[in-house]
Amino acid sequence: MERGEGEAPWVWRRQSLEVMRRMSTAPKRIQVDGPLKPPPGIPISGRVARLRLGHGDGFIRLRNARDIYFHRADLHGNTAFNTLQIGDLVAFELIEDAVSGARGVRVARRERYSIDTPSGRA
Repeated sequence: MERGEGEAPWVWRRQSLEVMRRMSTAPKRIQVDGPLKPPPGIPISGRVARLRLGHGDGFIRLRNARDIYFHRADLHGNTAFNTLQIGDLVAFELIEDAVSGARGVRVARRERYSIDTPSGRA
């Protein structure tokens, strides 16, 4: 923007401020190649160790006695949070985060077995 002959300095400043304001409120375009991909995780399994029904989250215990946090939003497939029970075998992907710690995502209950049925399957 050039300053015109005989224009008062305050007119030029006001025009440049308007241009800057328009530039700052313009929507920013973010270019993404394809759909957003979830972070990669390590496929692993464990058993439900604790459930906090009021919070909608719980912990999965691994074989090495390490507890992994999961939230009801991380459940995958037809696994409903209210149907989970302590001791259920679940498969999930382990995400290690330096800030918030380990978390289980895409948590799905594995098939339940029962002694009552002849085939051993419920």
